[in-house]
Amino acid sequence: GEKMERWWPGTRLEYTREGDPGSWFSVFVLADDGGATVQVKYCDFADEKTVERAQLREPRPSAPREWYKHLCRGDTCELLHDNGYYESTVRAVSGSGARKKIKVVYAAANGDITHEKSFRQFRPVFVREGGVWACTLGGKRWHILDGGLCRAPPLAAEASAGACERRVDPNCPQGESY
Repeated sequence: GEKMERWWPGTRLEYTREGDPGSWFSVFVLADDGGATVQVKYCDFADEKTVERAQLREPRPSAPREWYKHLCRGDTCELLHDNGYYESTVRAVSGSGARKKIKVVYAAANGDITHEKSFRQFRPVFVREGGVWACTLGGKRWHILDGGLCRAPPLAAEASAGACERRVDPNCPQGESY
């Protein structure tokens, strides 16, 4: 897990199953005595189980408005499939507006699996950065603010690769520029 903290019963987390790397399922904490394991119950199944604390993480936020407009081939995102999210690599983006589709591939225990679904079935891969959620789309770093994307200050790798561009971002509060 991301933090070695004790979780209260009823806390919602995400759980990755052994043998299914990059998969994340919503669970509720049933019991946590602060040890190496935590008792959880799936949100979408009746199953209860005891899992390693390292297999748990803080739940991710909803996908920000219009995030998919920045998605490019080769980006990593999470596909909602069979009641869980699966970390996937984008192979293609097609269509526009409400008809936009994303084709991805993800590694499963029985080999790579390819899906093509509506952008609504995906979310970015989020990380905590300076107290806010962040993601990388189209080779650029974004912060999630007020449900939308805001261009994050450039990472050193972006700056050296020339990926930085100074512009006013309409999704940022007060039209901040980066």
